Amino acid sequence: MKNKMNGILGMALAMAMMSEAHSYGVEERPRKFIPNDNDIETKPNKGQFHYWFRKDGTFLSEKKSERMKKEDCVFTCFAINDKNAIKKFKAFVQKLNY
Repeated sequence: MKNKMNGILGMALAMAMMSEAHSYGVEERPRKFIPNDNDIETKPNKGQFHYWFRKDGTFLSEKKSERMKKEDCVFTCFAINDKNAIKKFKAFVQKLNY
């Protein structure tokens, strides 16, 4: 009788543990990390320089060891020369207008 009781209690305990684990339903999945654009620091490719643009289209470049205040800067990019940087800025402005 004691063996039978131990068997029933053991089985009841196992069923209780299984039902508790199942009661939570869906297994918890880790959340995906979605980085904020401000958290990502991009690096230039070989031969590229950093450019900073103001609203009026004037710019400073890393080539001449120039820097711009964050408040003045509306667009930044990496380019191999001034002409390509200006193209990127114009595309940015055009995208904002639409």
